[in-house]
Parts: sequence; structure tokens; C-alpha cells
Amino acid sequence: MSNGSQCCAIEVCCDAAAQRQKLPKAIAKFTGADEEYCAKFLDWMAHEDLVFAPKSFSAVIADIVAVAKKHHEA
Repeated sequence: MSNGSQCCAIEVCCDAAAQRQKLPKAIAKFTGADEEYCAKFLDWMAHEDLVFAPKSFSAVIADIVAVAKKHHEA
């Protein structure tokens, strides 16, 4: 798996710090919004403890990431 924005967005092929740097760029590219605005929006989401999926879905996301990491390492 490449170190692209999709795998990095859920921290499969990069750590949280790299994910935080790449995600605003990916959102800006996808939406056409300003990258700085996207970064500020993500900062606000983190401050408000908001996530892209409901907390009940966190375990499913963690399972998907675990499988993807195993595949990436193989």
C-alpha cells in the first residue's frame, strides 16, 4: 500500500502526526476548499472531540485498520 492520503487518513501507512499533516491537503483537494481552512476545521473537530464516524463505529474502524496494517506489513 502506498503512503497516499487514503491509507494515511485512517493511520494505516503513517502515524498520527503524518496523518494530521496530510488530511487537510486531501480534504482540500477533494472539496476544492482552502487547505488552511481545512486544517482549522480539523483543529475545531479535535477540540470539540468530534470524529468522522459515531463512537460506536470506532471498534469496526480499529478492526479494519488492524487488517490493513497486517496486509501492509506482509
